Amino acid sequence: MKRFSEQLKKQSDSIRLRASERADLRERLVSYMEYHPLPAELQTKKLIAKQAIHTLLPTSFVVWRFNTKLFKTIVPTCVVMVLIAVPALAHQAAPGDILYPVKVGFNEEVIGTLAFSPYAKIEWETERLERRIAEARLLASEGKLTTEVEADVTAAIIEQSQKTKDKIAELRETDADDAAIAEIAFASMLSVQNEVLEKDADNVTEASTTPVGRTLAGVVAAESSAAEASQAASAPSYERLMARLEAETTLAYELFASVRAAATEAELADVTRRLEDVGRKIVEASTLMSNFETASATQVSIENQSTATTRAVATDEVISDNEALVNRANATALLRTAMADVRKLISFMTNIDVRDTITVDELVPVTLTSDERAAAVRLELSQLQQTLATLDTFDETLAPGTFSLAKRGLVDIITQLETIDLSTSLANAETLLAQATAMAQNALKMTEDMSVRAASGSADSLPELGETSTTTVDATATTPNVSN
Repeated sequence: MKRFSEQLKKQSDSIRLRASERADLRERLVSYMEYHPLPAELQTKKLIAKQAIHTLLPTSFVVWRFNTKLFKTIVPTCVVMVLIAVPALAHQAAPGDILYPVKVGFNEEVIGTLAFSPYAKIEWETERLERRIAEARLLASEGKLTTEVEADVTAAIIEQSQKTKDKIAELRETDADDAAIAEIAFASMLSVQNEVLEKDADNVTEASTTPVGRTLAGVVAAESSAAEASQAASAPSYERLMARLEAETTLAYELFASVRAAATEAELADVTRRLEDVGRKIVEASTLMSNFETASATQVSIENQSTATTRAVATDEVISDNEALVNRANATALLRTAMADVRKLISFMTNIDVRDTITVDELVPVTLTSDERAAAVRLELSQLQQTLATLDTFDETLAPGTFSLAKRGLVDIITQLETIDLSTSLANAETLLAQATAMAQNALKMTEDMSVRAASGSADSLPELGETSTTTVDATATTPNVSN
C-alpha cells in the first residue's frame, strides 16, 4: 500500500486550475490590492531605500547581453580564418619576420606529412634546403644579412642539410636504389646553389648591396662537395635509374612547354639543346646496355656448349665478361650524368633567382655530338699547323734551332692526326690533340718571353742552341701511337 505522501503528490500533480478559475482568482487579487493600498510610511521607506542604492551605483554603465547562438557562429569562422589566413601570409615570410616560425614549423611540416613515399619526403626536404639558401640570398640582396642573421641562417642550412642526409640514410636501409637516386638529386640542387652563390660573389662591387657572407658560401660549397662525393660513391641500378630519369625528363618537357611563351628565342634554343643532349645520353646508355645484355645471353649459350672446341670458337665471337661489365657501368654513368643535367634544367626553368643569376651554359654545358667533336678536332688541328708555322718563322729570325724538339713532336702528332679515322678513333684523336695543344702553348709562351727580352735589348739572355734541351719538351718520348 502506497504511503500517503506519495498519493498526495500524485494527486497534486494531477490537479490544475481551469482557465475560468485562474481568471477569477486574478480578479480577486487585483480588487484586494485596489482596496488595500500600501501605507504611506512604507512607501516613503521604499523610496529612500531606492535612492540610497542609486547613490552607491555609478552614474552610467553598459549592460552586455551575450548571444550564445551568435557566439557559436563567429568563433568557428574566426578559427577557420586564422588557420587559412595566417599560414597563407606566412608563406612569403623571410627569416626575422614574425610569421617565419609559422612558415617553417607549421606550413612546411604539414606539406611534408602529405608526401607519402620516402623518396617524395626526401625531395621535399631537399626543396626546403633550397628555400633556406634562397632566403639567405634574398636577405643579402636587401642588405639585411648581418653577421648575426648570417649565423642563424647558416645554422638553419646546416640543420636542414643534415636532416635531408638522415632521411637518405634511413631510405638506404630499405631501398638502396631510391636512396642513391635521391642523392643525385640532392647533389644537383646543391651544385646549382653553389654556382649561384659563386656568381653572386663575383658580381659584388663596393657600391652593391651587402653580399652573401663568406661563412654561408663556404658552408654551401662544403655541403655540395660532400654530397657530390657521396652520390659518386653510390651505385643505383640501371633499371631504376632509367625509370626515374624517364619521369624527370617528362617533367622537364612539361615545364619547358609552360615557359615557352615567356622565354626568348635564345633561351628556348639553349634549353632545347640541353634536352636533346639528355636524350642522346639516354640512347647511348640504352645501346651500351643492349650490348651488355646480348653479350650476357651469348655467354650463357657458350657455357652450355658441349665440346671445348665449340666453346672456344663461340667465345671469340663475343666480348669478354669484363668488357660487358664495363658497358653496363658506362651506361649507368651516362644515366647518372643525364639525371643530374635534367635536375639542373628543372631548377633553371622553375627558379627565377637561378635563371636571373647564371646562364644555362654555366649550369649545364653543352655535350658535343660526335660530328661536333670531329669538327673541333679538325679546327684545332688547323690551329696546330699555324702554330708550327709560327715556330718555324721564329726559329729562322730570332733563335735558330731553339724549338727543334718541340716542332718535331708537333709534326709527329699532326701527322698521326691527319691519318686518323675520326669516325672510329675520335677519343684517341682528342687525347693526342690535348697533348699537342699543351706542347704548343708552352712553345708559344717561350716565344713571347723571348720576344720581350729581345725587344728590351737583352739579346744575350736568349737561350743558346745547346740549352734547348732544358727549355723545351721532348714530345716524341710521350706521344702514343694511335692506329686507325
